[in-house]
Amino acid sequence: MKIKPTQVFIDARTRFDPSSKYIVPDDAGGYYVRCGWAARLPGDDEGPFLTVTDPALGTGIAAPPKEEVVLSVDDVVHVSTVPEV
Repeated sequence: MKIKPTQVFIDARTRFDPSSKYIVPDDAGGYYVRCGWAARLPGDDEGPFLTVTDPALGTGIAAPPKEEVVLSVDDVVHVSTVPEV
């Protein structure tokens, strides 16, 4: 599905920006349109488009980080690391 974000939003590892147009899987695009985050573009819109194929898109499930994640709140630090597979 061809979409144009109506606001900045992040899904999985992808940041969607209103200054760009995207091609995303139909189920993810439908989710973004229903949430009001994007508008569906006509099929004959020539773009240019950025194609996004992350399988976590539109699932509401964040993709796991590829590296260490550090969260610091009120001087308390929590570090999460990605386990080796």
